[in-house]
Amino acid sequence: MSKYIYEKNASILVGKAFKLISILELLIIIVIGIYSYLLTLKIDEIKPLPIFINRETGEAKPVDFDFIDAKGETRCVAEIDDFITGFLTDMYTFNRLTVKSNLMGALSKASKEAAVDIKNTLIVSKRYDMINRNLQGMVSIKNISIIQKLPDLKVQVFFNKRLLSMAGRLESDKNYISIIRIKPVVRKRGNAHGLLIVEYRENPFFKPERGFDEK
Repeated sequence: MSKYIYEKNASILVGKAFKLISILELLIIIVIGIYSYLLTLKIDEIKPLPIFINRETGEAKPVDFDFIDAKGETRCVAEIDDFITGFLTDMYTFNRLTVKSNLMGALSKASKEAAVDIKNTLIVSKRYDMINRNLQGMVSIKNISIIQKLPDLKVQVFFNKRLLSMAGRLESDKNYISIIRIKPVVRKRGNAHGLLIVEYRENPFFKPERGFDEK
């Protein structure tokens, strides 16, 4: 009888031990889960330090990409990139059917003063001559860098312009650099980004030639 009682008590003790171990394992899993969640929040708060490199002067400096307008609204780098990409796409991606609508789209993103600069740029590039030759344009954005945040947002853009014939033959392939000054405006239909180009400058970009003493 005593042997039976001993074995029963032992089985109860073992059962309780298993339950205690299970509870401890569950608590450990919960603690690890909470720690992982808190660690994830901390990682999300860490922002990489953006570095702007001026390819003309070689100057390298950290840049805060957050642009805050007068109303305290922050526009992140992705939104600025999207605005600039859409603007240059409207300017330089065209064919005979889309040249007018795309140009109007580009001008809608610019002030009256900047629109004059843009039109002059397109006159120099002989846009109408391209259309008369049945050429179509394509643009490829290579790099967008924010180089100034205050008093206005200033962006430096490297991009490539190509001209193709109707047969798909490459007629021109050149790289350009542009400096674009931008001001925040009220978001509205037709300008959801709430950004307006107030100055546009563009020049061909040539890689510096290597010296004779370089390999």
